Amino acid sequence: MAHKPGTDKEILGKSSKFTEPTKHKSGRPKVNRDLVIRNLKQTDSTGNRRYTNSQISKMAQCSPRTINRIMKEAVKSGEITEEDMKKKAIGTVEADFDSECFRVKGYSFLGWLETKFSNKSTAKYYFNFCSKVWDEWKKPSLIEVADSHSQMGDQLGMRFVLDYGDDKDRMRPRLKKIRYLFRYLGRGDVNDSHLTMSDAKHPRAIRDVPEITQSNFPALFSECIEEMVCRLGNSVRLDIMLKLVSQMRTGSAKGEREFYGIKKGSDESKTYLTMVSPEEYRFKVFAKRSEKWDIFWMPEIVRNLLWERYEKMNIGDNLASIPLAKFRTTWGDVTEEIVGRRLVLHDLRKISLTWLYVMGVPSEVAIKINVGWLDMNTALAHYLNVKKVLRKTFRAEYREQIPEWFKDGLDEYTGFEAVI
Repeated sequence: MAHKPGTDKEILGKSSKFTEPTKHKSGRPKVNRDLVIRNLKQTDSTGNRRYTNSQISKMAQCSPRTINRIMKEAVKSGEITEEDMKKKAIGTVEADFDSECFRVKGYSFLGWLETKFSNKSTAKYYFNFCSKVWDEWKKPSLIEVADSHSQMGDQLGMRFVLDYGDDKDRMRPRLKKIRYLFRYLGRGDVNDSHLTMSDAKHPRAIRDVPEITQSNFPALFSECIEEMVCRLGNSVRLDIMLKLVSQMRTGSAKGEREFYGIKKGSDESKTYLTMVSPEEYRFKVFAKRSEKWDIFWMPEIVRNLLWERYEKMNIGDNLASIPLAKFRTTWGDVTEEIVGRRLVLHDLRKISLTWLYVMGVPSEVAIKINVGWLDMNTALAHYLNVKKVLRKTFRAEYREQIPEWFKDGLDEYTGFEAVI
């Protein structure tokens, strides 16, 4: 039976709740200490804690603070070891699900997902979605699902499409998540037969940021940079400028990808920077889908700031100066206050491509500058909202507002009519 349109949480519910409350007669319930300790020590087949402190507090009808106190007392008395408390707690349904996965493959599905994503929270998000779908499927045997001679995998693949297919706006991200489960189980054939994605049937979500093409946006952007400097220090100026002109995605240090993967050193690293001077450098970027790009255009101020930081770094050091979580959160806070919309770091790619277009860089050239796009249609559909800047007079007005430092060196890439 198909679901009514709704978010994943509305359809699948929140994390499972306990149904075994502490019994009491009246007044404030008395915490069943033995029950708390027993459940703190419970693990699944992968060695993870079965219940979170929050779930145990619901079961014992007390606050999480009380559970934390009992836990510390139990560690002190030796009833629980500190190593036990360091184990991850993934919840009831999730623990059952990961145990079921472990029986099929001999290793954790959550652990496998963490090797696929640089951000562990993304892996956990995909894992939780799949675990709740499995629970909704009435917990079928994944051993049977993994058996290519069984029809259960095909049946579940078809059921997923029937259950969720009516919600076209959310179907693509849901397909992306559930396909990982069938990949893990070795059932790529189910993905190919029943869980395929197409732009026609499952359009990609387009993040619209109309503020970027407002005539005062370049001035507001400059104001955002100065406010970021006030909050995080002068080093963040280079981080923002470099990310803007390089068009790099956020990336990761672990995967040596894009902005957070930049290292000072040689080609032994996937993403690296070597400099002889501000004018002479080698800048290679390992990007999404294993693409490799060269950074060849940087305004003079960016090159000079980069050289100053480069000289202070040791071989193998990462270039990014601000922890990602702090950078992302502060950028969101600042842009929300100044621009009126909470921008994300990835929006810098939109801003860069828009500014290149307004400056007269042809689209087919702009998508090849630094970390660009292999497909022009993707760039134009998802990153460049040109409707408002099509008017020649408006472009001229907007161009005047773009910071002078960004314009440096772009005359080498202009002189042609922009292609749309």
